[in-house]
Amino acid sequence: MAIVTATAAMVGATGLSAPAAAADPPVVNWANSIDNDLGRLRVSVTSDSGVASIRAHIVSYATQQQVANTDGFEIESSDGDTSTWFTTDRFQLAQLGGYRVDIEVTDNDGQHTSRTDAGSLAYFVATSFDRVVVKPATVTYARREVTLSGRLLGRWPGDGHIEPLAGFPVNLSSYPGDFGAATTRADGTFSGPLHLDDAGSVYAYYSYDNDHIGYLSGNSAELPVGISPASARATVTANRAKVKAGETVTLTGQLTWRSPDGWRPFANKQFGVLFCYDESTCPWSDYPTTDAEGRYQIEVAPYQTGFYRVSVSSDDPFIVSPSAQTGSITVLQPASFSSFSAARTADGTGVSVSGRMEFSPFSPQTAMVDIQYSPDGKAPWTTVRVVETDWSYEFSATIPSTQSGFWRARFASQPDFYQTAVSTKVEVI
Repeated sequence: MAIVTATAAMVGATGLSAPAAAADPPVVNWANSIDNDLGRLRVSVTSDSGVASIRAHIVSYATQQQVANTDGFEIESSDGDTSTWFTTDRFQLAQLGGYRVDIEVTDNDGQHTSRTDAGSLAYFVATSFDRVVVKPATVTYARREVTLSGRLLGRWPGDGHIEPLAGFPVNLSSYPGDFGAATTRADGTFSGPLHLDDAGSVYAYYSYDNDHIGYLSGNSAELPVGISPASARATVTANRAKVKAGETVTLTGQLTWRSPDGWRPFANKQFGVLFCYDESTCPWSDYPTTDAEGRYQIEVAPYQTGFYRVSVSSDDPFIVSPSAQTGSITVLQPASFSSFSAARTADGTGVSVSGRMEFSPFSPQTAMVDIQYSPDGKAPWTTVRVVETDWSYEFSATIPSTQSGFWRARFASQPDFYQTAVSTKVEVI
């Protein structure tokens, strides 16, 4: 600690300043071809004091000899001490291929750094596609083949010019489906067939091959291909539109599809039958099978008002999967009177009636009950009072009447949901 203090004092006494710490030398991070312009080079450098100059040496991997160099660089971007630079001119080399890149950098403090094999120059012809089309854009049951056509181009690294590539193999691909091949004509165009087994996409690609050294692989954009499926139809008819709970309904219909030769049945085909309360609630299903003509007849027992929907999967993307549904089938739920009584009032001027209803499995909050009278216990019956049950479905009423005759209770659902129920008749003198 005494030595450090003495040194600091000496500096202050003589009026000299302490020497600044030397900046770090520049660092070459990497050097590579620009992806969309392979004749140019991009270099990344980190330097505390900034970059004064960059020199790139292009070296043959085969001979280890320099084939080109440049110090013409422009800055592209900077992030703190790290900056990216690119060559202002394209390299002019005699042969296509990959080359080693050695980089020299001098910073603004005059410090110099060299890095051997800082990266590579991909001095290749970049291939690309244009005018790629697929015809037709949809396939059908009878026509599952399309033609893919387009043009193969090359971009030269030395001057960036683009021209068609003649005599090059082009691979054709469909997904799902198969593969094909074509060869480019003098103007770089090509065409070829492809088979599709479903809706999908098609594209063309060129793979690097030994007959065209120095030309990179390339591929076209994927083009969608849709399906225009053959039409199909399902029919279903219910023999009854209203039943009591527990009663059956007969469903009949046929499932067919339109082939190139006319309508054909979905023969001996399993299909689905759904019972639905509404369009999105279908809690019951069955899976019967059609006959040789695609026809069916089945007995069903709906347990609630709703409809039946039939549908079949064609198992072929080139054929529509049809469906159909019945109209609404009203199912009347059970309703009954578990008790009913009628008696003359003590003063003889009226009739007291009471009773209780039962509902199962669906129950209303309350029920409206018609109290009816007939002099002889036969039709016609006259409704003399309408009463509402309580929550336990019990009801009672006193009706002014001095006539002798028969009394009963009757329930008729409104809306049409429950079965009509009639109590036993009771004679009151």
